[in-house]
Amino acid sequence: MGSKRAVATFVAEMAWNHGVSLLHDLIPRLISLSAKGACEAELVCLILRSISNVGITRDALLAVGDREMLLHGLGEFLPQVLPLLCSLLDKYTQDSFSDPSNQYMEDANQHECTVKAALDTAQAYAKWTPVTDLARYGLIQRCGSLLHSNIFRLHALQFFKSIMQSKRPVGIAIAEYDLAVSAVSPVLMDISEGSLKFVEPELQCLKALCSSLRYHAVHSKIMGKLSELFGSVPATCEYPSKSHNGLLTCSSPVRVSQAVGKISCSSDMQDNSDGMSCHLVEDHNVLAEAFTLVASCPRVQKDPLLLSCILNPLSKIWSQPEWEINLLDYFCDTWFRTSVHNILVLVDEELKKYVQEKYNGTCPKGKPSCLSLLPLMLPILLKLLQYVHSLWTDEVASNISEELEEAKFIMCSVESSDLENEIRVWLQKIRETGYMIIGNCSYLEGAFYNLLDNTLVCGALMKNIDSMEFRHVTWLVTYVIIPLVKNCPCELWKEWLDMLLKPLFHYCEYTLFGSWCHHLYKNKVNVPDNFGDPSVSEEELDKLGLNLMIKLTRGLSDLFATIALPDLNNGLTSERQSEDLQSTLSSCLVGYGCITT
Repeated sequence: MGSKRAVATFVAEMAWNHGVSLLHDLIPRLISLSAKGACEAELVCLILRSISNVGITRDALLAVGDREMLLHGLGEFLPQVLPLLCSLLDKYTQDSFSDPSNQYMEDANQHECTVKAALDTAQAYAKWTPVTDLARYGLIQRCGSLLHSNIFRLHALQFFKSIMQSKRPVGIAIAEYDLAVSAVSPVLMDISEGSLKFVEPELQCLKALCSSLRYHAVHSKIMGKLSELFGSVPATCEYPSKSHNGLLTCSSPVRVSQAVGKISCSSDMQDNSDGMSCHLVEDHNVLAEAFTLVASCPRVQKDPLLLSCILNPLSKIWSQPEWEINLLDYFCDTWFRTSVHNILVLVDEELKKYVQEKYNGTCPKGKPSCLSLLPLMLPILLKLLQYVHSLWTDEVASNISEELEEAKFIMCSVESSDLENEIRVWLQKIRETGYMIIGNCSYLEGAFYNLLDNTLVCGALMKNIDSMEFRHVTWLVTYVIIPLVKNCPCELWKEWLDMLLKPLFHYCEYTLFGSWCHHLYKNKVNVPDNFGDPSVSEEELDKLGLNLMIKLTRGLSDLFATIALPDLNNGLTSERQSEDLQSTLSSCLVGYGCITT
């Protein structure tokens, strides 16, 4: 086979080097050669496939005008090539299915190789040949008949996968194209009438099915099949490290998102996610990647149903006891870190854009799909932040890996590994992005009544504030506390401000105040932040520490400026009577702060 492929590649290169004119002489000779026997027919298929592949490669390197001429040159031979492939499939398929006795074993094996070569060639031409031509010459029908064969199914599915990934034409050929493609989906569905299980090559059928979802006529059937496959994911509490099948199932929405326009999801698809009660970090990562890709697809911005199909099982993962026990270990998993960060960045960007458009008065009707799913996302984010915060507590710090411990330092040293540096950057990005998401949520209409729960938010963010470094508290004040204070309705001050401001002021009274006293009276800088690089001089460390103190102090000053905003202190009016003090303070945030602190 290797020598045949080398010959095929050489012939294809020589043919294209001499231009399309040589192909006019070569194609008839190849047709004649294929009639001599199975071995020669296989070689002809390999040559035809190489001609297509080399032509596509050269097509990508040419200018637009030359490219159109080259594609036209390839298309000239379709009336000869496609019928030839059909005839070879008809001729050698039947022989390959015959009983391979000892006498005919060698011939049967050769016939099998010829059929596979013909299918691979058909797949190569399906990448660029109009689907209408593939249907007109009967190649779709021939390949479809081989889907029931265990020997040829994988090769045939690659052909149909290429068809489903083809671009819809523009112009008068649309109707003919849609008719041809709509006939393909039933062919694929026919081989999956039974329950799809985790065996090859049925999973290849799943890949091809996902690509056909752009055609609305087959939505209900294919979504039902995908729903069935979701429901068959085995629930396990152990890592299926060798199994790619569950990951392929969970990642099917990725392929859906790349193909679909508007999706009419089966309600069963969401219900079947209940069967996936316990997932692993690998499944989590694929689901997270699926969510990011689907949410990034402009065509599903107004249809969050598919997103919820992914987010519901993802949310279940985070609620599993096994997940919580091992969550800190997952921080060392590169794929986990990337997938989580990508989701947060996506949500943060959509949220900031929506808030900015709302502020400018240009906000479109309806919320983006990601924002409608915030009730499912926020518990995950809050749990993640709570575990990130816990890294700096004494209880957790004594039980974490060396990489995590080193990643807590502000700066990397010469001895720091790449993993430590990557985790260090990730921890900072998670804090900043997560804080900004929560803070921007406060600008959403009705957020304090329908979205943000003071017990969950304040409990997760303020629980370990005494263990935080100055840089952490600065981010917390700037990105979370100031927006929450600014947007909190006055009737909810007691529920929110008590839980936000008291722990913060307590931290400042002891930690920040102590650092300033140390600096003013002893001319030394003492901050809770760990820099981690022993090569940095003490003088440089003092400058860095003082800078952190100043940043936190400025952040607190901004907080007090927010508390003093006129809109939050309507009770401070000259007309107020001094004896109406309690009524005045109830509508005055400054006065309320005085009472609560």
